[in-house]
Amino acid sequence: MKKSEVNCLLDPTNIGCRKSHLQIRRVRQTKEETSETNKTNEMKKKNDPSIKNFRNSHLQVRPVIKTQKDIEKTNEIKKPNEIKKPNEIKKTNDSDIKKIRNSHLQIRPTIKTQKDIEHTKLHAIDIGLSKQPETDHEKHVLARLTSKHAYTKDPKLIPGGYELDKDLSTRYISVFHNPTTKHTITAYRGTELTQTYADMIHDLYEDYQILLGTYDPVEYKKHYQQILDKYDGKHLIVGHSLGSRSALEVAKHHNIESFSLNTGHGAADFNFLEQIRYNIHCALFQNCEKHHEELNELDPISALAHLDFTTEKHWFTDFNQIHSLGELEDLLNDYP
Repeated sequence: MKKSEVNCLLDPTNIGCRKSHLQIRRVRQTKEETSETNKTNEMKKKNDPSIKNFRNSHLQVRPVIKTQKDIEKTNEIKKPNEIKKPNEIKKTNDSDIKKIRNSHLQIRPTIKTQKDIEHTKLHAIDIGLSKQPETDHEKHVLARLTSKHAYTKDPKLIPGGYELDKDLSTRYISVFHNPTTKHTITAYRGTELTQTYADMIHDLYEDYQILLGTYDPVEYKKHYQQILDKYDGKHLIVGHSLGSRSALEVAKHHNIESFSLNTGHGAADFNFLEQIRYNIHCALFQNCEKHHEELNELDPISALAHLDFTTEKHWFTDFNQIHSLGELEDLLNDYP
């Protein structure tokens, strides 16, 4: 305790002690008054009707506020008429399954294996089945298929309606004939470096002759005469690369329509006098058949084709297959 407080206890009649005692009383009175006012305010709030209405409205709103589980439960609740018995649920499920099965059975015939798709694509086109190839697109498709067959001898590449003549076909030539339309296709194989050593030397030597401009397939010309003697009707000669040059030479010699793919060109294209003589001969003395060429602008083997004006050319650009025929899937995609 402080000295002043001790003195006030010893001498309560002291004036200073009286003043401090009065101050303590006033503080106590103010505290009591504030507590009483708080009590009165609380009583007023309890008795206030507006506050009561607010509390009641708050109590009415609270039950509407629900958790996510309560909302899910309310959504799952159905009317008593909509609630189905377990047997009825099984029946409805069984009917739905039957419908799905029936629809699946209707779709299943259109789902085919890769072999079926290849077969239908190979035989879907009408050429050979009921009519001869007429458009350039049909001839282009036949030329690619049969030229690929001359390389691989794959029976999948035989067009619909045609039969492979095994007697006239060789390692370098594939002969196809359609007995219905009497249309014959002869395909010549190009350079093949995966065959025997003798075949590779044979192909490279003929490529060398094409570059020099001295290539003359005499044996192929004689062989094609056998095809003409055996089969009447329309003929088409096709080939790729070295085979396309053979096809062009044979087709010009026998006056047969040809369709060549990425033809090998060489020094013979600079012989403009021979080209003029051929065009005059076709214009005045003989109705020459057309010779079509499909050429890739990026192919260096066919670069000199711009100098040859005895054929009809169709140029295209393909970075993926500069000189090759492509895979079987690419050939099948050509069908309309």
